[in-house]
Amino acid sequence: MIKTGNLEISIFEFIVMTIVLYNQIMYIPQNSKYKRVVVELSTSLSLMIFCNGVLSCVNGTNFFGSYYINYVFTVIYFLLNGLVPLLWFKYMYIFYDTSPKKSISQITAISYLLYLILIFINCFTDILFSINSNNQYQREDGFWLIVILNMTYILASVVVIILAITRNRGFRSEGKHILLGMLLVALGIILQLYFWEDSFILLTFLLFMLIVFLRFQNLEMLVDPLTGLGNRRRMQLYIDKLSRKRKGEFSAIVFDIDDFKDINDLYGHIYGDRVLIVISKILEKSAGNKKITCIRYGGDEFIVITPKEEVNEFIAKFKKLLSEFNDHKEFPSKIDVSIGVSEFTVNSEINMEYIINTADKLMYEKKKLKKRNSNK
Repeated sequence: MIKTGNLEISIFEFIVMTIVLYNQIMYIPQNSKYKRVVVELSTSLSLMIFCNGVLSCVNGTNFFGSYYINYVFTVIYFLLNGLVPLLWFKYMYIFYDTSPKKSISQITAISYLLYLILIFINCFTDILFSINSNNQYQREDGFWLIVILNMTYILASVVVIILAITRNRGFRSEGKHILLGMLLVALGIILQLYFWEDSFILLTFLLFMLIVFLRFQNLEMLVDPLTGLGNRRRMQLYIDKLSRKRKGEFSAIVFDIDDFKDINDLYGHIYGDRVLIVISKILEKSAGNKKITCIRYGGDEFIVITPKEEVNEFIAKFKKLLSEFNDHKEFPSKIDVSIGVSEFTVNSEINMEYIINTADKLMYEKKKLKKRNSNK
């Protein structure tokens, strides 16, 4: 589990992880639900790499205090080695928000507690590892218990990913990337078992974290920071994807919040932001697991791209959920929206601007009709 004799690789890994950590601290929004666990995960991995570098210098040496330095940093390394997979599971749990069964969380909590107990016992019995008279790290028979406990976190993460894929089609592509990454880590674990003097697990986890972070940064560029829905760029990429398939009939639904300017003027922009968030959540809930893309197009306007056969069901569900929200009277004023729909057939020359403008016109006609009826 502990790498010996290659300080240069540890230094390189530490520099890479420090750059990733810095970017996470600086550029992930403060209100991001997963910023804390991502920073904790990257910090733990950075410390683990640092410990690995120290151990590569002191393992097998013979100077004053070298034995104690070797033993203490080995213990710290083992503690971090259990913490990184646990934090990875937490990241999966929060990022995908699939609400897996409580039993999964309990298993991982029990595993971590057992992990700590084993390391404590090792300080007296050397069941996991030992430092011999030559100040060299050695595995002991109980080392396999650590491997099994770490695999618990990996398997729990896989369960969360599979739940996300099955419950929400929007995670399907992302979930496949994560599963491939987990196979990379699994390969590292297998190599670690046979080549125990080299830290393959650490290296594969570092590569995995780098891939996930870059993927995460890319996703952040496609997401509206206030509502969490896709932005215009996300919609354009989705339309480009449809164009390449060149098949299917779709509908573009435009949603515009009625009297949103008056809402901001009367109650303030913070209240207006809360209204936008509520609408976005209702849109997501209306889409459910179906292949429907929800976009915040700008201001108080939202666009939903849905297969033509799903449009009526989607709008009906949206109106029902919005009505239920208004019935609870959580806000001082009722929220209402105007809706416009235009249809299009997928081909290589989709003119989304024309399609959206068509839906926009229909939506504004309905908005004007509402105002005339309310003034009567």
